[in-house]
Amino acid sequence: MTHVPKKVVRTRGIKSCQLWDHSGYVLGKDIEDPERAKRLHKHFVGRCQLIADETKDSGAEAVAKFISNFQEQNISQHPLCEELFKAEAISFRLKSDDVLVFERPSVHQWLSDNPLSSKTETGQCLVCGEWGNIERILPTIKGIRGCNPIGVRLTAINNIRTGNSCLGAYGLTQGYCAPTCEQCSYKYGNALNHLLRPDSQNKIHIGRFTLVFWCPQGQQLEILIRKAILGGKDTQQVKDKNGKILLKPNPTGFHWVPEPSSNVVQHLQQQCRNGYVNVVVFRGKDRRAAIEFYQRIPQTELVHNLCHWLSCTAVSDRELTPLRVFLAFLSQNKDLEHLRSSVLLSLLRAMFSKKPVSFSIIKQLTDYTGRRIKLSLLHEKLISYMSSLLPEGYKSSKAFLCGELIALLVKCQEEANGEATTIRCDTATVTSPARRLASYLKKNRHHLNLIGKQSFGRRVNLEKKIQRAVSEIGVFPELLDPDEQLILLSGYYCQRQALFPIRKEKKQC
Repeated sequence: MTHVPKKVVRTRGIKSCQLWDHSGYVLGKDIEDPERAKRLHKHFVGRCQLIADETKDSGAEAVAKFISNFQEQNISQHPLCEELFKAEAISFRLKSDDVLVFERPSVHQWLSDNPLSSKTETGQCLVCGEWGNIERILPTIKGIRGCNPIGVRLTAINNIRTGNSCLGAYGLTQGYCAPTCEQCSYKYGNALNHLLRPDSQNKIHIGRFTLVFWCPQGQQLEILIRKAILGGKDTQQVKDKNGKILLKPNPTGFHWVPEPSSNVVQHLQQQCRNGYVNVVVFRGKDRRAAIEFYQRIPQTELVHNLCHWLSCTAVSDRELTPLRVFLAFLSQNKDLEHLRSSVLLSLLRAMFSKKPVSFSIIKQLTDYTGRRIKLSLLHEKLISYMSSLLPEGYKSSKAFLCGELIALLVKCQEEANGEATTIRCDTATVTSPARRLASYLKKNRHHLNLIGKQSFGRRVNLEKKIQRAVSEIGVFPELLDPDEQLILLSGYYCQRQALFPIRKEKKQC
């Protein structure tokens, strides 16, 4: 990264930067508008000559002399001609120096004392709190999914000229609705554009949202956070140890190279240091962008929470957890306009801040999975994570016992009919068990009779488990709060796992 002097904000006006700019200003070459390029170059020559006269620096004087006689040079024969015409920033360096001309001490001091100003009103900056020149035109941010490719501004106001202004009566126009000084707007604009660049490892697109995170203390933690969310490294091609390409580039998306959760947890524990990690979620639409979520998390707390998340949602004998597969699926699909911010933010809070996920959010995940994700495994791991956040002794509560009873009734129905049809753990059953369990127990008599015709011992075994669960519950609860709903789901999935144990294959010698 090379830090250049402040870029001047311009629309169609002619304003050059100081000792650097694009080819239109520096070279005076523009295929689309040659006449305008000549005027741009003339303004750039005048700016360079002004800096040379003020600083009396040999480097600045050499640039002014070189750029004044630039038309005598035949740039078309230069070997880097095409790259120069496409470059967004062209600057100068003396052959005898190791730094650019604007980094020479005397030139740097003059540029710091005389920054380019848009000559706007003076006010108090809402970022740093200092009084100074307020930026009239805010910086353009590029790389947010759903926004215009030319970029958007994070804060804006309705057009005064069309009469469609809600804050015009207060005298707030253009960038004055969110007063930011020139230095702060320049800093946050360049920082966000760097984090949102196409090859950035600090951003993840999830549905219509763009997740950005950065850690000033080290880049290794940023890579691990990306792996914890996506389940591995996203790349356009995969190579083996010998350099042979295993997967060819896919123009429609990225390939996810999976990595076991245990490896990610081990590497995360090594990054437990002092410092902070910043997380921002943008939501873009056309020419608008909004910040949906921002949090500054201590590095030690984030590492602990991510390790807890990965350990609770890991699947035995598998490299990817279901939720990481789900988030990777969302990041590949741009057409998920119906993805609600509450769903995504609940998952991020659970990962980063160890916050519970409500039952309504868990049910909403069914709208985004389709046929590509195994829904039962996804819900099971979410409930496993939620169970780890519940207080001790929750397994003896009525909600947990109701979940076990529902799992037993569903099991009887599956063995009798071959599949679950009427008895199921749906939203109405979870929120108000008393309204459904009475009818479910009546239907269970028919299911037990069908099971008894096939195996009388199996019927007696299931009937004893159901009677024991009913006697322990006593009076069925009428309504359950969000925490009790999660406890019920935890009991349901715990009982389902007990009813379907994993059989280990015996190895033959």
